[in-house]
Amino acid sequence: MDVHVRLIAKERLFSKSLFFNVRKRHSGEAFVLALSIVLRKPFSSMKIANDVTLVVLSCVLSYLALGYLFGVREGTILSALTVGLFVRFFAFLCSQFSSRK
Repeated sequence: MDVHVRLIAKERLFSKSLFFNVRKRHSGEAFVLALSIVLRKPFSSMKIANDVTLVVLSCVLSYLALGYLFGVREGTILSALTVGLFVRFFAFLCSQFSSRK
């Protein structure tokens, strides 16, 4: 199996579990959830903004401390951009199934 396919499958699974954890208010993403409530923005958008901010901060700190980029590669950047999108997709699916009742 190709590495990229495995990475996408892993991100999809992680996003699904994250969506259900946040929905039940049992989450390690409490800061992002609180931010989305206070700013009245969708959780998925705030998740993307938070993850991208943390990746940029990691790049800057790595470069300042070591003089080169260390520990941030394509998987980190892809995860920062896709987890929130997958959470948005699962929220859409869940709303479609719950509205059919």
